Amino acid sequence: MNFIYAKDSGKRVKRIISKSGSSPEHSYHYHCWHETKDEKPYFAVIDKYSLILARHNKRLGYWEIENGIVTPEDKKAVVLLKFLDRVFKNKKTKKVIVETTPELRKELLWRLKRYKIGRVNYDLIWPIYHLPTWDNRLKGKKWKKVRNLINRLKSGHRIRVVNSKDIDKKKLYALLKRWIKKRNDSDRVCLHLYENIIKNNFKGMKFCRTVMVDGEPCTITAGWKIPNSNNYYSAIGIINYKYEGLGEFANVDDLRNIKKHGFEFADFGGSDGALLKFKKKFKPVKTYKTVCYSIRRK
Repeated sequence: MNFIYAKDSGKRVKRIISKSGSSPEHSYHYHCWHETKDEKPYFAVIDKYSLILARHNKRLGYWEIENGIVTPEDKKAVVLLKFLDRVFKNKKTKKVIVETTPELRKELLWRLKRYKIGRVNYDLIWPIYHLPTWDNRLKGKKWKKVRNLINRLKSGHRIRVVNSKDIDKKKLYALLKRWIKKRNDSDRVCLHLYENIIKNNFKGMKFCRTVMVDGEPCTITAGWKIPNSNNYYSAIGIINYKYEGLGEFANVDDLRNIKKHGFEFADFGGSDGALLKFKKKFKPVKTYKTVCYSIRRK
């Protein structure tokens, strides 16, 4: 196993992701942008078809993997076990925090005999939209509330949608700062991620769109094609909450754009509580669950 610091990695890592990637967060650039003062992103290369996207907090003694096992589905448990055997050789490693499907966790419970798998700390629900059948005209009674919010916003303001790359970064940072103030603690932890994405001019993003209201940037939506699929991951959704209907407008614009470019499904990311309720406004055809838990030595 070869641990490669994200900023020192390159063609080999990208080749493995292109061959074996399958999950929304299997993204080379997105993983690189997670770096903080205490947490460093690494690619743990297992073989020519497998790697793990992991972050290491040396000060607190843990590794973290968020949907980051890049290998064929039937090998994920084995690949994770190899990773655990390696990192737990270091006595300073206290735990490995992982996010997986519930099915993979069940497999680990009977397979990983020499490690203790903790209880589920929280779960996330991921809404999926089928774009060929998604109604981008918002016709009918079921779309009335969303349609009315968008129409009221458009009737009272000058609205246009632009490429986020073309906006002054200072204005985008100001938008991000206002969004963070309105969000919960977990979003504040991820502030560095969004700052790095803006700083690096959205590198690795397939689309990055901003809704301008009366000349002011008020939203950022961005994402990329999920490897080995015709599906899209809408990973970033930031709004400044200044206007009613702004979130509805930005998400409908995002879905219309993804549909226009011929993708089959759009994944709008792991959600809980109010965020999931908001995303359900846009009529997902299905959802799936991931669970977060810790693995320790016995």
